[in-house]
Amino acid sequence: MTALALLAALASPAHADEPPVARAGASFLAYPEERIILDGSASYDPEGYDLSFAWEQTHGPSVQLQAADTSNPEFDITDSGTYTFQLIVNDGLQDSDPDTVDVIVVDPGIGARVDAGGCATTGTLGTGLLVLLPGLLALAGRRRR
Repeated sequence: MTALALLAALASPAHADEPPVARAGASFLAYPEERIILDGSASYDPEGYDLSFAWEQTHGPSVQLQAADTSNPEFDITDSGTYTFQLIVNDGLQDSDPDTVDVIVVDPGIGARVDAGGCATTGTLGTGLLVLLPGLLALAGRRRR
């Protein structure tokens, strides 16, 4: 096969590069003063190419994101609030669509007053809400009486 034929074959739709897919992970709850590790390890490239990672904070109190060019960047949080991070991966040919993750940082006193169980940094947003749900339902029931 000539070099020209090879280039034509590689440029054909059957060999078109599909974009990689960024997976920033599930949103979760955390407390102030915790070290947070984001997880983009579920990101992938349909053709199996190695990925480069680019994390960026897009919302919330500013933090110093360490290792923002890896699948698992880290940062320390000091303030309550919602922190949003965007992940874009690249397969050496093109960028993925962005994916985001929210880290919802709650005052530890809120969890203790509502339900002694509190929150965990390793759970998902749904898990954290389930931990708080019994206390919220109890409070709602008291108000109706």
